[in-house]
Amino acid sequence: MSIIKNIVELHQGRIWFESQENQGSTFFIEVPKNKNKKGIVTLIIFLQPS
Repeated sequence: MSIIKNIVELHQGRIWFESQENQGSTFFIEVPKNKNKKGIVTLIIFLQPS
């Protein structure tokens, strides 16, 4: 996770997660589409416990 965090921050983005016990975790990654920050690309990853 720390590598991903560093890459996202280098691109002036942000990363965070939300977690619920016995439900799983959702990770959010947002980075600007271009250098002047017009538009954002969002990636959402949901992980469920097995």
